[in-house]
Amino acid sequence: MAWSSKQPGNDSFEAVAKQYLKHQRVRVSNDSYLREKVSLERHLIPFFAGRIAAIRRADVQRYVTKRSGDVAPGTVRKELNTLTHLLSLSVEWEIIPFNPAQRIKSPRLPAGRVRYLQPGELRALIEASLDWLKPIVDTRGQHRNEEIGNSGFTLARRRHPARPHFAPTEQERRGQHHLPQQVCSISYRVAAIL
Repeated sequence: MAWSSKQPGNDSFEAVAKQYLKHQRVRVSNDSYLREKVSLERHLIPFFAGRIAAIRRADVQRYVTKRSGDVAPGTVRKELNTLTHLLSLSVEWEIIPFNPAQRIKSPRLPAGRVRYLQPGELRALIEASLDWLKPIVDTRGQHRNEEIGNSGFTLARRRHPARPHFAPTEQERRGQHHLPQQVCSISYRVAAIL
């Protein structure tokens, strides 16, 4: 059942956006709601002025291209997600027959920043970490350890670094103690947190 009493497709984008904001108000956090409201009022409503049924895939792609020149890729992605959700609900509400923003590619996000820990930060991390994480990050030197880059900290090669309560694997029973790939990636992420 459509929320509008008009013929499908005659509603303006602005009217549907206002209905979308009412719909979202009770469903998302206050911060998410404010972000969507600002995106709609400052950028999406002015760009897509007119009937919602007149929006085409090319218009959505033009919007993404225009905004990509003005703001960060993460901002464009959030605005595109808001637009896509609004248009999906418009299909559900029987205002338009299909979502023109569906399968529009978002801009690629840049790779995350890598920052290595200083010795004091590493000590604070170890002291504040959960007990099962403490064996993963070890600062006691190279004995039975594998150094990670130039960060000055090491990964401990213990029997169960990432899974302390599980039985040993076949390799571990035979004495072949290799660090699981997950432990290395966890430690890189831990290093990037601080």
